[in-house]
Amino acid sequence: MKSLLTEIIFLSCLLLLAACGQKPAAKVPLQVGAYYFPVYDGPGPKGNWDNATLRSKLVTSQLPLLETYRSRDEAIIKQHIDWAGEAGINFFAMSWWGKNTFTDGITRDYFTPYLTKTQSKFKFCILYMTPHLLRFNNFEIQLNIEAKNKLLADFLYLDQTYFSHPNYLRINNRPVVFIYLSRCFKGEVANTLNMFKSVLKTRTNRELFLVGDEIFWTEPKTERIKAFDAVTAYNMHGPAKYHGYAQQTGFFDDLEAVFKKYQAAAVSTNVGFIPNVMPGFNDRGAWPAKMHPILPRETGLITEPIGSFYRQYIQLARKYLDPKLQILMITSWNQWHADTQIEPTIPSYTPMKHPTELTGGYDYYGYGDLYLKITKEEISTR
Repeated sequence: MKSLLTEIIFLSCLLLLAACGQKPAAKVPLQVGAYYFPVYDGPGPKGNWDNATLRSKLVTSQLPLLETYRSRDEAIIKQHIDWAGEAGINFFAMSWWGKNTFTDGITRDYFTPYLTKTQSKFKFCILYMTPHLLRFNNFEIQLNIEAKNKLLADFLYLDQTYFSHPNYLRINNRPVVFIYLSRCFKGEVANTLNMFKSVLKTRTNRELFLVGDEIFWTEPKTERIKAFDAVTAYNMHGPAKYHGYAQQTGFFDDLEAVFKKYQAAAVSTNVGFIPNVMPGFNDRGAWPAKMHPILPRETGLITEPIGSFYRQYIQLARKYLDPKLQILMITSWNQWHADTQIEPTIPSYTPMKHPTELTGGYDYYGYGDLYLKITKEEISTR
């Protein structure tokens, strides 16, 4: 009876809209993106695998299911796109370190040609890696004349090389670019970015959709936020207080408070809000001297299933999807150096916690395709 009444009310609303000459607003489909790192060049010291990742340094290593691959190999590109599509991921945000760098060459000469060759519908966009492109000192990037000129030169190159590609991600026909660590910009951020976009539009007749990596454990600043078309967080690994199991540190309660504040600030300035999710964090395999806090991949000890941190993160982030954008970002597809990857590993059922100076004594599993399954399950419940 209740179901019938609901249907009658819905049909009545449709008839009323039709009588007024209006159509019901189409629901914006969910888009899921993952940050992608085209930085690997096979085994050996220069392949970006050996002695550079946590998983390679475990007593029993936990290598990718595709082993120490080369990012340029077509079979690898195909498998990554196929896996991503099956999990419900629509696009990769490609880490870009500058013109003619390794990442540029892989994206330009191998990844995008594969999309064209196969007539794939899979999308891509650029993640602009500011620490590698602009002067980065003590977590500050001064937006001086040098930085402004570099930004313009880089984006003119991106326009010529990528923005016209049929698979490039667009919002309202505007190419999307994610700006990594934009929260480190110092100076007249809003004026600089507004001027930059204006000059770029004059030079290219193209309007960009800039997504700032602004969301962090600090208070939102609306003057900064309104300089972007949307804001997001790349990595919420956070302060030392969040080292350890999330159940004990209060990570998710505090994260929700941050999302609430930044979403409110974004709405107040008519800026989009793009929540991120991540399966955990541990960069001690790559940078052991920094001793950054570890976010284990389980929310608690023993009783919590493998991957529980990632699952809870997605469930929280879904509550803060922007109804106008409906974009969710995953950190990351294959950033093995920070151990934020969801790319499959070679499966193993014995957890590794040695060497403990790198693992913090937490268990690490060769999780196989678990994180792709969690992604698909949590996305499909919408």
